[in-house]
Amino acid sequence: MPGDFNIDLNRIDWTERTPLARTYSLDIVVDKSNHGIRRYSLIHPYIYWHLAMEFLDDFDRIKALLLEDTGVDVYSLPNFRDNDISEAWQHFKRIDLAQSLWGDSGYVATCDIYNFYESIYTHSIAWAIETKDAAKSSRGMELVGNRIDKLFQNAHDGQTNGIPTGNVLSDLAAELILKDIDRLIADVISNENIKALRFRDDYRFVCKTKGQALKVIDELAYQLNREYGLTLNKSKTGIQSTASYMQALVSDFELPSLIGATSMREEFSWSGFYRFLVESRSADKKRRGAFDINIEAFVDKLRSEGSPTNEDDHLEDWIDLIYALLIDTVESGISTSPHMYIAIDFLLSEVDDQGKRAAILDSLMEKVEDSNNQVRIVWTYALLAHFDEEKSRTLIEMVDSDLLQFVVDRGSVDIDKFTSRDPIPEEDMTILRYVQIFDFNFVNEAHDIDEDDLLLGALGDALYDSIALSHYLNR
Repeated sequence: MPGDFNIDLNRIDWTERTPLARTYSLDIVVDKSNHGIRRYSLIHPYIYWHLAMEFLDDFDRIKALLLEDTGVDVYSLPNFRDNDISEAWQHFKRIDLAQSLWGDSGYVATCDIYNFYESIYTHSIAWAIETKDAAKSSRGMELVGNRIDKLFQNAHDGQTNGIPTGNVLSDLAAELILKDIDRLIADVISNENIKALRFRDDYRFVCKTKGQALKVIDELAYQLNREYGLTLNKSKTGIQSTASYMQALVSDFELPSLIGATSMREEFSWSGFYRFLVESRSADKKRRGAFDINIEAFVDKLRSEGSPTNEDDHLEDWIDLIYALLIDTVESGISTSPHMYIAIDFLLSEVDDQGKRAAILDSLMEKVEDSNNQVRIVWTYALLAHFDEEKSRTLIEMVDSDLLQFVVDRGSVDIDKFTSRDPIPEEDMTILRYVQIFDFNFVNEAHDIDEDDLLLGALGDALYDSIALSHYLNR
């Protein structure tokens, strides 16, 4: 949690109609499973600070909008404190109440909005805050919704289509739009006695009949398109019986106890771990995410029980096979879990052969030399810094990674890495040059770091949320 502090820039005088600088975001690209790409866009700190202040100025009204009861249970509302968003997501997916509502005879409709953040029309943020009629009737900057709309445009070089992802204020704007969408489908939910749940732009509707499920999907699709020009993702929208839905969830949540049980249950050994990895990769073909779940279980086992003590089972006999399998799992797109690197770190700490350890570290460096995956670069740096500081310094010089530089500099952001189409007041830029934007307590021993405290938290918001958090916490 960042410390409380204030950054005092000159507030924008909206009455003077002074041109506002159009800025560019700084993008961080990371891999998703199965060779997918996720892009996090870091808003220019100058625009981000002004956005935070505009939200703060009318925060009581914005908070009331977010907390309004629309009949949809929302699991993704930001609380700006110690919100465990991953835990909320798992609880949302589980829907333990599904069977208690209709038993095996019910249905669960699953819906997802197509390219939601990239498709948001910035004017619609004002519509959600002020209502569409009010925002269109008064296009001036006296309305906070219009000011927030303008700032999001200028965070993206003046464009009105799409908002940056990966920061708490974009999430806040998105939640305001989604809350209005929740209102638009409230009558169908109430009249049909449907249980509705939402996490960001993912919806679950628990219905008594298939007809109700079809009706709520149609209504959601209609309101999305009519009011916000958005569409449902056909590949992620569908209807399942409650029994089928719950059976799939049981498979998801019980994988660690089912997969690899024969190789890991009786005796924890390096040979058993290798078989465990092989079985987990095989399971991932049937259930996406199985490998990540199992590698996390293994890391937890290492932390609680330590390394294997079987005298007839030596890591040196298995390290090449285990390392090759872990790295291939990353490069083949099966897994992007930070636990992979924590496991490799632990394995290297158990290797007595310095030459073998150096060879593996050199291999890790070579594999990220031309990589665009900045998270992978940072985790590689973590391993190098733990075992060989000279190699970690070499990596810094070898790759071009803004995220790595943020880590190395302990959060001192080089404001000049951010660019703008128009000039920003030099007085404000001077202030931003001497402010530590975020608190990044990097620890070299990667296996002692929970990934939620390190990289995932950073990508979620730690780079900039201290600007917003400091003000929200001071209220």
